[in-house]
Amino acid sequence: ILTVGNNKPHKRFDLLKKVFTNLPRKDLNLVIAGFEGENKDRVFHLGFVERPILKALYKNAAVLVHPAEYEGFGFPPFEASAVGTPVLTTRVGAVDEILGDSVTYFRKNDDRDLQEKLMEILDDPDTFRLKAASAFQKVQKLRWKITAQKTLRIYRSIFDF
Repeated sequence: ILTVGNNKPHKRFDLLKKVFTNLPRKDLNLVIAGFEGENKDRVFHLGFVERPILKALYKNAAVLVHPAEYEGFGFPPFEASAVGTPVLTTRVGAVDEILGDSVTYFRKNDDRDLQEKLMEILDDPDTFRLKAASAFQKVQKLRWKITAQKTLRIYRSIFDF
């Protein structure tokens, strides 16, 4: 189980840690990338990680959990989707608008709902890999190069170049 972000309270990593501790399955690890912390009880804080390592973490995770209460855009769900990893998140930022039903949602600050949805994903990985494949297709439209080309086209049409 992977989560990525800074240690601000609205990210709700405390909620995820609580749920993780209470999961019936003890064969899992929680990997937290983005800030330092104490490593214990199958919870590993990696601190800041370079892009190639982060990509490998996303790619090898069973699921990315993004438990934020609010978010401006929220990159981690998109980054995980770009490598085909299932995403469990709240309806914050641009995720719902762009990825829609290609990811799985839980109610904000609801530990019971988070645990239920997390267990569904972990117990039925094939179904959620199919959802992740759909998210992968949607995320392809968000590549920086494509976005830059579209922006340039708009500017050219406005200024008649």
